[in-house]
Amino acid sequence: MTEPVEVSLPHAVALSWGIAERPERGPKRELSIERIVESAIDIADVEGLSAVSMSRVATSLGFTTMSLYRYVTSKDDLLLLMQDQALDMPIPPEATGAGQSDAGWRLQLREWVLLTRQTYLSHPWYAEIPVSGLLLTPMNLRLVDWGVRCLAPTGLSGSDKLAIVLLAGATRVRAVAVCPSSRAARNSRWRCANSSPRNGFRTCGR
Repeated sequence: MTEPVEVSLPHAVALSWGIAERPERGPKRELSIERIVESAIDIADVEGLSAVSMSRVATSLGFTTMSLYRYVTSKDDLLLLMQDQALDMPIPPEATGAGQSDAGWRLQLREWVLLTRQTYLSHPWYAEIPVSGLLLTPMNLRLVDWGVRCLAPTGLSGSDKLAIVLLAGATRVRAVAVCPSSRAARNSRWRCANSSPRNGFRTCGR
């Protein structure tokens, strides 16, 4: 009889699924993985990915850097959690009837492309995070599953549908990475953040 093989998930993947061990004690329990990731995304949206660091996120939340490491053990883990959270979007239910027709699946796939493209444009830093291997986090898998469902009426094999979705996703991410409008949007957010009354109407670079 073959003994079962125990598979160990990367720590960040386990965190994203909520199955990693969380600290029993923390700073007044006011800190959480969700707050850490949200703060990191806010920083990246305004200032770019290079501005994200464990110490910067900790400062924005009013905690010490060591406090963050109780929840997220490395910056690489934080980046993966940021990727996953950025893909949190409403997924439409599986199509029936007319949605299963030739024209229907094309419209569904177009919706999939437009919504995911908008996500990448809203978070231009997403394309700057290196990807090694398959992303096994929940939001990413939901997005892939949606794309594969769109192709259900085509008669393609499962592997072909998955290949199309993954290739389309990689192409979109690369397109956003080199898109001048996405960089301009990020620069605009940076200027706005640095000219707010809270920041004393500072100009960028001063």
